[in-house]
Amino acid sequence: MKKLLIAVIVLATFAGCKKGENDPFLSFRSRDARVVGEWKVSSYAYDEASVNGNNTTTVKVAYDGSNYSSTNSNANPPIDKGTYAIMFEMLKDGTLKYTQTRTEGNSSSTTVQEGNWAWMDSRKNKSIINLSVSGDQINNNYIQGGTYVVDQLKNKEIVLTQAFSNSFESSGAAGTKISFKSNSTLTLTQ
Repeated sequence: MKKLLIAVIVLATFAGCKKGENDPFLSFRSRDARVVGEWKVSSYAYDEASVNGNNTTTVKVAYDGSNYSSTNSNANPPIDKGTYAIMFEMLKDGTLKYTQTRTEGNSSSTTVQEGNWAWMDSRKNKSIINLSVSGDQINNNYIQGGTYVVDQLKNKEIVLTQAFSNSFESSGAAGTKISFKSNSTLTLTQ
């Protein structure tokens, strides 16, 4: 009976470790310890739709861990493709290093940028994270930084989601409707 009581107390203590809906039931590593490390971007998806009066622009980005493609309905050319290796290194002190290597034929070029990562909600929850990288530009093939909801935080895999929506109507005779909506999912693996 005593062993059963101890087991129930231990399980009740660790049941609070699960913060995200898809987090593991039990982890012996803190949320900070699970985030810190070198991470390969294994997938990224970004969808955007913006309306300004009668003009609609759509942007779609897909990355599968090596192949990147971006489609922008208002760009010329509308499609950008490439082969990339993208890494995030998150350090214990809150600094972030973003490394992107693009390969074309026999040549490759590497871009390294620095920034910060930080939890945006209470120290207890730690379910919203901000990734700030100088030079975040979706049109220049950078994975977009910003504030993400931590959908899954495992020792070897992190899944982050981001959704943004804004809509308003401008004043004046024309009364132009302006709206913006985007969704993204970023998966990091070790």
